[in-house]
Amino acid sequence: MTEKVLHLAVVNAQEAIFSGDVKSLQVSGSLGEMGIYPGHVPLLTAIEPGFVSLETAKGDQQVIYVSGGIIEVQPRTVNILADVAIRGKDLDQEAALAAKKAAETYLRENPKGSASMDYAAALAELTNAIAQLRVLAMLRKKKGR
Repeated sequence: MTEKVLHLAVVNAQEAIFSGDVKSLQVSGSLGEMGIYPGHVPLLTAIEPGFVSLETAKGDQQVIYVSGGIIEVQPRTVNILADVAIRGKDLDQEAALAAKKAAETYLRENPKGSASMDYAAALAELTNAIAQLRVLAMLRKKKGR
């Protein structure tokens, strides 16, 4: 008997980041983290800045950062359409830390309700930087560092 798998496609506006068979995946949904396995009930929902953690059919573990988008789940296929998707190994920790620091500084100096129209953009930048740092921490933990 063959093991059940899902076909997963993770794409952003420029390219396909991952396409292949997986045993399972976790994703940051709009209502929290979701675990998806073969035979999952159909679902269409927004995803939040965070990660896609997957186990390939061969047993390899991969982590992908996503800045948001949508996920479509069918019993044998999953499609993730992300605004931005970057393989965890390709993330730049120094850039993420710098973006986090800049966003925190901006938010501290321009409190919500001030005349600035960039508050939402700075908050989004902070959320994305924190999500990238979380993916990097997950990768370090998996490597045992």
